[in-house]
Amino acid sequence: MNAFKTAILIGLTGLLSEHAYSNGIHPVVDSDSADDVNALVDKYLITPSGVENFLIGAPIPFSLSGYQFKERIEEAEGESYPLYTVWHGNEELLRIIPQYDFVEEQYSEKIGQMEIISAKYRTAKGIGVNTTIKEFAQIYPDYYIWYTYINGMYVLENDEDYTVQYILSEKDYKGKTIKVSGEINILDRNSFKPNARISKIRIFGLD
Repeated sequence: MNAFKTAILIGLTGLLSEHAYSNGIHPVVDSDSADDVNALVDKYLITPSGVENFLIGAPIPFSLSGYQFKERIEEAEGESYPLYTVWHGNEELLRIIPQYDFVEEQYSEKIGQMEIISAKYRTAKGIGVNTTIKEFAQIYPDYYIWYTYINGMYVLENDEDYTVQYILSEKDYKGKTIKVSGEINILDRNSFKPNARISKIRIFGLD
């Protein structure tokens, strides 16, 4: 079992606030539209299990109305795997990697992990794509940043949402050359530009 498939299986060991709309949809609210607003909140809410119609462990909803799925083959750690990009019109919303079935030794049609690409999606505390490290730190002062050689990810994380990882862009890294000592390598907080933003959000399952 190689490191990439293991990472897919176990990962690498969260109601919107008013900030949730800062980079997404800005609805006009009146007393007659509460139900519509609540539906909008639910649609773009990031939870540890996923977002609305896309949940970890559930079947990939290929027939979901209004969404388009595009498949491509990716490679990591010498292993090929399918990846589905999910679109609404001309906007890419998220990317899905299916669960790997170790019994059948093939990828299933269930969601194994996903990457949120669109800034419309927000957590209950208003964190989403384009949130800065500074904004993240105001909500999670005990945050930490680490690097993994698996897919070369730079991860912004907190101890509350351990199945949600906030990915930073390598172009914003300004630290020294990383001396890799294992799968997880803790980085100095000052190793990233102060205005660095979350580039995507990874959600994975533990089963």
